[in-house]
Amino acid sequence: VVDLLDVDNDGVVDIRDNCPNASNANQANLDADALGDACDPDQDGDGSNAPADCNDRNPNISPAVREVCN
Repeated sequence: VVDLLDVDNDGVVDIRDNCPNASNANQANLDADALGDACDPDQDGDGSNAPADCNDRNPNISPAVREVCN
């Protein structure tokens, strides 16, 4: 019964899990791509990831975004 496998034991079967190898029962997916936040190296989808991106939960903060004085 392959359809019922849950390799990461998070309560979400692998065929419906956005990170089948990383436990993420809430299926959080900040940037709405195919990868859940638990296994997505670029959680905010700004094209940059840690350590270069000092806040990967905010797409307005990355090395690719122009700095604005405030």
